[in-house]
Amino acid sequence: MSYIILQTPAAEKQFRKLPRLVREYLYTEIQQLKDHPNAGEQLTGMLRQFRSFHPKKFHNVHYRVL
Repeated sequence: MSYIILQTPAAEKQFRKLPRLVREYLYTEIQQLKDHPNAGEQLTGMLRQFRSFHPKKFHNVHYRVL
């Protein structure tokens, strides 16, 4: 099964504001979700259909992808 990565307009706007190196790093990490869509932890409550993916720390900053 083939998966795609969807991004809301608000997330796209925030993503573009990140420094270039951070964008490149996060882009490669996010692309891994196409191959491993169950990576990360399953959320609970109303968001239980989603998963939270935490890429490795980059320059001592933590990023989170839902």
